[in-house]
Amino acid sequence: MKKQRKWLLLLMCLVIGAAMAFMAGCGNTEEESTEPAVEEETVTEVVTFAEADVPEVVQKKVDEVKGLAEKYAEQLTPEFGDEYVALMESGEGRDYAGYADLCKQLADIAEESGATYVYTLSPAKDKAPSLDGDTSEKGSFLITVDPAEEPDDWGEDYGWEVQFTEAWNGAAAAARSAWADDEEGKVLCWSAFAPVKDGNGNVVCLLGIDYPADEILDYPEWNRDSDSWNGIEK
Repeated sequence: MKKQRKWLLLLMCLVIGAAMAFMAGCGNTEEESTEPAVEEETVTEVVTFAEADVPEVVQKKVDEVKGLAEKYAEQLTPEFGDEYVALMESGEGRDYAGYADLCKQLADIAEESGATYVYTLSPAKDKAPSLDGDTSEKGSFLITVDPAEEPDDWGEDYGWEVQFTEAWNGAAAAARSAWADDEEGKVLCWSAFAPVKDGNGNVVCLLGIDYPADEILDYPEWNRDSDSWNGIEK
């Protein structure tokens, strides 16, 4: 009888201890739940040109330069495109016999349109301009025909920008910002590109047009060389 009572007393102690532990645990949970939750900071960020609130003046410049690139690329198709294929297949670069004529055609476009620079780009393959290089973000575009008074070196790497791929895929495309053509940052250009095709309908190069854009001085957030640039690149 005493033995059973001791067992019952022990059992009661175990039950009471378990109940107290449970209540203590519930109390801790309640404390944790009452602590104020830390709210995550919400960051609103424009990541693409299409999502941006583009000022009318800026959009007008974009449309103007893109329209010029499209217009003159169509004029160069297909005769310029066919000669360009011959240039690339020759492997002679600027020593190619028809290079001077290709330069003249681009120089005439610059004079007629008022563009600052007119030139052609090709995708890189084995670090050289080609007709079928990598046109994705992993590749880059290199300059080829350049009629400027002080031309860039043949095959100078212009890197990759989204408008290069867009233009290679068949539609004229503009850069997402202006850029400074002088050390003081007071002479701005806006660039656009359009595909030039050969007689078989293949895109063989991009026509690049850099056009005066001094009105963008009033919109420094759309000038990549300004400290106020919005950083939009796509």
